Amino acid sequence: MTPVLLGLLGSQGDELRGTAATLPRFSVRRKDTPTKGSESWGPVSKTRSYAMTRRGAKSPLHALLYIEQGQGVIEIVAEIQRAVVSATGYEFTGAIEMRAFVNREHAAVFGQRVVLNSVSAELDELRAAVRKMERMRDRMRRMDKELGDASTFAEYVRRGLRAAGVGIVHIARDAAGRPRNASNYITVRADDGESVLEAAGRLEAIALMLFGLRAEAA
Repeated sequence: MTPVLLGLLGSQGDELRGTAATLPRFSVRRKDTPTKGSESWGPVSKTRSYAMTRRGAKSPLHALLYIEQGQGVIEIVAEIQRAVVSATGYEFTGAIEMRAFVNREHAAVFGQRVVLNSVSAELDELRAAVRKMERMRDRMRRMDKELGDASTFAEYVRRGLRAAGVGIVHIARDAAGRPRNASNYITVRADDGESVLEAAGRLEAIALMLFGLRAEAA
């Protein structure tokens, strides 16, 4: 599925491990009409992007960081679920993602961007996603002014997660794709910047080693 680019928007605890193990690509239970009390990480319609649930008590956002391979394109993806919420508190099925490319022509990841990944998104979802992405962009710009430009994708992701208000991050251990269970990822708290940088940096290094530009032997 090709993400829809909306704009040029530039620890580990056992109690957390079971949460992301059952995360599908999108996180909201399908409903013909909105209902109160969203169920975490249930199945979702693949054809109706406006399926949504009423957000009850605010829970921390979760993110998944992994390497995605498809149709000759390699990307590192930070997928933030349940982040597209209307002004009245309804959660849409789309995910906000930070993405960057990896290929044999570059020695570093490139093309960092923030996108909406959704199926047939309708106007209300697009509006909610734009509001979220604009807030992320503004907060990340303030961090850039304070800290300078992010020198790695891991640092870009750390800032983006903080800007998005993510609480928990599940980072893949290898290049096998989107983690499917707790044995496939490392869980850290997003406010633990050093742990996020260490785990995300390791995954970035794996991506570059496998798919990036290789220096010729002397």
